[in-house]
Amino acid sequence: MEPSSNRTRQNGTIARPDERGRREPTDVGDLARVRRTPCDIFTRSATTFKYDLLRNMFQGITETGFTTFVLLVAIRVFHAPESLKAILSGAEHLGMFLTFVSFGLFLRFSMSATRLSAVYFFLEAFLLFLTALSDTLMEFVVAILCAKVIYRQYTPLMTQVYAENYSHKTRGKRLSVVLVASAMVGIGFSKLGGYWLDLDLHNYTWIFFSMAAASMFCGWSLSRIPSSRVKNNATPKLLQFSYLWKDPLFGKMVLAWTLLGFGNFMTLPMRIEYLANERYGLSLSNQTVVLITAILPMVARIASMSIWGLLFDRVRFIPLRSLNNLFWILGLFCFFNFTNLWLIGLGSILIGIGMGGGFVIWNLWVTKIAPPDKAGAYMSVHTSISGLQGMLSPCVGYAILSLPHMTPAVVGWVGILLSIASLALFASHWKDTRIT
Repeated sequence: MEPSSNRTRQNGTIARPDERGRREPTDVGDLARVRRTPCDIFTRSATTFKYDLLRNMFQGITETGFTTFVLLVAIRVFHAPESLKAILSGAEHLGMFLTFVSFGLFLRFSMSATRLSAVYFFLEAFLLFLTALSDTLMEFVVAILCAKVIYRQYTPLMTQVYAENYSHKTRGKRLSVVLVASAMVGIGFSKLGGYWLDLDLHNYTWIFFSMAAASMFCGWSLSRIPSSRVKNNATPKLLQFSYLWKDPLFGKMVLAWTLLGFGNFMTLPMRIEYLANERYGLSLSNQTVVLITAILPMVARIASMSIWGLLFDRVRFIPLRSLNNLFWILGLFCFFNFTNLWLIGLGSILIGIGMGGGFVIWNLWVTKIAPPDKAGAYMSVHTSISGLQGMLSPCVGYAILSLPHMTPAVVGWVGILLSIASLALFASHWKDTRIT
């Protein structure tokens, strides 16, 4: 039996016209206009889910390494100064900001969205391998900085793939399942990595070798997902930032996301500083720091993410986003305003629940507001703005911390106030019927 991929090869490139001589779709915009059979849709969706699940399991290793072990190694192995720690904390967001550039740069290779994403992961694996071989602070910083920049280049591409391959009724549920798998793997790797570092700080090399291998498997998994070639006129070039004012609702939503993200990412490195830096009185062990900053929030993510996914498919965006903001606000309050480890742990759990919803909502929210053939372009603009605030927020956080008599708790309160401002802006569109 001839497979249904006669019309579309596995990675979305077109094999030939069909027997009636009709022109086959060649890009995302065409695919949105072509009527596919239920069998085609089911096969494409099932294949996407299978390999995206595998990819996210391996990505749980790299994500944990980037969010926890990079800064921990910089502090305890290389004794990095405040300026370099701020740069490392914002590097991933520099990559997010540059997505609008990389979209256009790599378009000339005429690759499908998922194969292009796979290239990013293979390059990331090479850079992580160099990180593992680093002996000096500058070697470590340069290698991991480049790896973190590359790490986020795939994001708008995958949003377009989800819009193309998943029904709007199942996107949240399917994405939440793969993110749960990612978090479960991340918990195991967090525990193992913390144990390695407590045995010998120089075991950090094995952490980054593991991340490099995981990135290779991520790339392979993505190469197996069907997708279309990136559409030329959908490429998010600099001029497409005009969506921010040509579509005022989109612009206001991005502003609200920016306020929330600025407050949250300003406080993320402060959590490790608060627990690990002896200057602030706690100076906990590596395993305890990893438990509170990585394992507890990951467990909370796992427990809540499926619920957030179902809510995304069934609840309007604004009420859901507002509820998610409340978890961040309460979590930051508990984490930075107490020295009792139980209350700090509670704050970390609340932050983890907020992260669980944030991961689902952040990846898919533009599908609630953008035209189907512009989902990737809208997401690239949003990703770039998120990257810009992500770069600046750790620097501002460390700048506040460097002032006389400042503590991580002060930075935490700034984050709380920004999250409240974001909540107010989201809530101002509570009755807007355009946002589903």
